[in-house]
Order: sequence, then C-alpha cells, then structure tokens
Amino acid sequence: MVRLHNNALESLVADLKGEEDVVHREHGEAEAELSNVFRELASCGVIIGEAELEFQIDWTGYNKPRPFRFLNVWTTKLELLEVIRRAWGQEVSGSPLRILYSKLLAMRRAIQDWNKQCFGNVFDAVREAEATVQRAEEAADQNDSEEGQVELKNAQAELRYALSIEEQFWSQKTRVKWLRIEDRNSRYFHAVMRQRRVQGMIHRIKKSNGIWLDADADIASEVITYFSNLFSGPLDSASDMLHLIPPMISGEDNRLLEAVPSIEEVHQVVRSMDRDSAAGSDGFTGKFYTFAWEVIAQNVHNAVLSFFCGAELPLFITSTSIVLIPNA
Repeated sequence: MVRLHNNALESLVADLKGEEDVVHREHGEAEAELSNVFRELASCGVIIGEAELEFQIDWTGYNKPRPFRFLNVWTTKLELLEVIRRAWGQEVSGSPLRILYSKLLAMRRAIQDWNKQCFGNVFDAVREAEATVQRAEEAADQNDSEEGQVELKNAQAELRYALSIEEQFWSQKTRVKWLRIEDRNSRYFHAVMRQRRVQGMIHRIKKSNGIWLDADADIASEVITYFSNLFSGPLDSASDMLHLIPPMISGEDNRLLEAVPSIEEVHQVVRSMDRDSAAGSDGFTGKFYTFAWEVIAQNVHNAVLSFFCGAELPLFITSTSIVLIPNA
C-alpha cells in the first residue's frame, strides 16, 4: 500500500495546471484527466491523503493572466521572423524608448496569436507523431513494401523532430544548461520542474511582529507593503565621501566610456547575451534579440542612444519583478 502525501499531490495538480505557453487546456478537461489519474492510482493501491477519491479543484488562482515568456523553441520556425517583421513595421510615435516598448508590446501579442494558430501544442505534436509512427509500423508489418518503409521512416523522422522540440521547451523551462538537447532527457526535465514547483511554493510568511500570514491575499498585501517601504525610504547622500575613492581610469578611458556607442557595439553586446538565460521583465530572452536583430536593430540602437544622451527612463523601462524565494 502506497500513500501519496500532500506535497506530491500539489505537484501533480501543478503539472496539469501549468505550462500555459503551449498547453491550452480547459479546466474541465484538466480536472477530468486528474480524476482519471487518481482512479488509476487507487486501482494500484495508492491512497490520496485521507479523503475520498471524489474531489473538486479550486481553479480561482489560475484564472489570472500569466506573464508572457518568449520560448526559444519558437525560433525553429523560420516564419516567426516574418511575424516579427510585420508586427514591428507598425508606425509608432514618441520617444525612442517609448517606441521600442510599444513595438515590443505589439510584437508580443502577434507572437502569442501565431503560437496558438500556427506553432501549436508541443505535447499534442508528440502524441500525434507517436500515433503516426504506430500506424506506419502496423501498415509496414501487414504490407512490407518500399512505399510503406518510406512512410515509416518519414513518420519516425517527424517523431524525432517533435521530441527535439519538446526537449528544447523543457530545457528552457527548467533552465538546465549542462545537458545536450540530443540526450533525450524529457523525464529528467519533468523531475526538475516538479522539484522547482514544490520548492517554490510559499504557504505562509511571518510579519516583523511575529504573526504568521497564510492567506494569499494577506501574503500579497504584506509583500507589497514591505517592499514599498523598503524602496521609498529617504536616501543619505554620500557626496562627502567621494574623496575616499581613488581614480582608477585615465582621461582617455573616461572619454571612451562616455562616447555614444555605435550600432555594431550594441550588436556585439546583444550577441554576448546568454541566449538561454531567464527572460527579463518584458518576457523576451537573449535568444529573441539575436534571432530578430535584423528587424529590431535600429530601434534598439536608438533607444540606447537616447539613454546615453540623458533621456529620462520611463516606468515601463525601469520596472522589474520581485520574486519571493522560500527559505530552505
């Protein structure tokens, strides 16, 4: 007899609710699938906590809009560049920084639509490819013809491609960089993802007065209050201590640092970005900027020039995300 404890149950539920970027699953469908999983577990002698097998999932917290995250696997489709080009070509007025932000926002919507309509569901593609291979194998067994063998090899090639796309997706989600894509580590990626989800769950926090908060609304309110106070407090000027800092660069070095960068220098910095690093607050990874550079180069350079010329940075450029990490 095996007992499935609450943390494993939460991980299982999270797996069915997660991955909104490529899995567009209705709540009823996911709940039905979870019910089937529980029934299979029960038939094998697995006890789900102390409750009966009948259950109801509270999906309230999962109806919130999820932040956009660019998936590097999208770049395997060359037509994505044309989607970016069309969205980027829209006329936008304003400062260079506002133009860049507005175009990124418009392109984000265009990519999301393209993902749903053209790129499709990564996991459905794998299931369909596996079914095609199975049908081709059965046909080849019944009729060992050259045409049947060709169809089987084509189906196997499509399956290998679908599996490769799935592994690239999981590799980015888990941010595992030391494995090669060809290693076929889908099971390992799943395990890493489950572990990250369980470890990342915050069930309660303690206030400065020692009181514990466990309701989601109370936790969110306390976090906002804490960081608002932290970042809005008065700053002490340290100008009277500047004489303690020794000069480390020459006048020539200083002139080079103050010089306005060329578009080639900006491109060099973009190429040096880690393509597989976590996305910034705009949702785009380093891979996106290298992939779309021929389209976005001039606007990115104009925004950099605007910064070097002393333009005030608007809120949508300086905004960031604060993520709570539970103590080990």
